[in-house]
Amino acid sequence: MKKMDAMDKKYQLEDDVRILKNAEKIKADKERMVSAKTEISKEIKALKSVMGKNYAGEMNKKGGIKK
Repeated sequence: MKKMDAMDKKYQLEDDVRILKNAEKIKADKERMVSAKTEISKEIKALKSVMGKNYAGEMNKKGGIKK
């Protein structure tokens, strides 16, 4: 009986470690996405200032540039 409990605990710990590693990967992916979104937003603002608001407004209507 004790051997089964020990095996169950071992498998539970392995599952917990796997879940934590996946959570760390998801957090890192989320941080990368936020960083990429920030960079894209900066580039869009730069494009708007260079190209003028009319072109950016047209692109918004077509769904090309989102704020």
